[in-house]
Amino acid sequence: MLEEEESIISGDLFFFQKNLPLSGDVYERDNPNTQRNVETEYYHVGIFFDDTTIIHVIRGKGVIIQPFWEAVSITKPSKIEICRVKNCSSEQRHEAVKFAYSEIGVAYNDIMSSNFINSNNQKAYSCTQIICEAYARSNIFFEQEPMNFKNKNGEFYGFFVKQFAALKMPIPQGQLGTYPAQFRKSKNIFVIKCFERKNEADENDQKIIGKENYKNVAVGESVETNSNLMPSSRL
Repeated sequence: MLEEEESIISGDLFFFQKNLPLSGDVYERDNPNTQRNVETEYYHVGIFFDDTTIIHVIRGKGVIIQPFWEAVSITKPSKIEICRVKNCSSEQRHEAVKFAYSEIGVAYNDIMSSNFINSNNQKAYSCTQIICEAYARSNIFFEQEPMNFKNKNGEFYGFFVKQFAALKMPIPQGQLGTYPAQFRKSKNIFVIKCFERKNEADENDQKIIGKENYKNVAVGESVETNSNLMPSSRL
């Protein structure tokens, strides 16, 4: 692989993965007794502003700009994949990042509506929506699929049950949209870097973790993940 491809550049994407709690809530406090899904799931995605800073959408804050490893420390993913958009010129990447930057401060799309309006009637994005919108400005489009809010047993994740019950709205099961697991399968992106957490015990530790807690792994060596799950409302 070319050296240029191995270096993170503006416009690259990151995907976070780990075994989530059975509730589906990535922010659920970790402890040794927390029951987790067996499958490793993609639960979050964002775009690189530069090689150390990202723009992404998180619950409660909306679109923010943040140091990459600071974001990693919050949810402690077990695996991180850095991806690049295929057949994308530097000008197209620049336009995508420029758009994402212009949207900093826009709210979080708690209901994942396709019209980018949240439950408070505010303009809003999910973590995948802002990336799709950013690259659409450069005529690069990503697939949409029916969203799935259920676990492998066909039951709604507790996190979504509580969230939509509080909003007095039905869970939009089957609504067309994008979410990290589906987005990661897109033919329009490819992996350039992979990181894995060195010590799984770090997840239950309340200390701040950073780059030193992760190791580079060869592209293709990372364990297969369950890509049939989860909309983009984890963070």
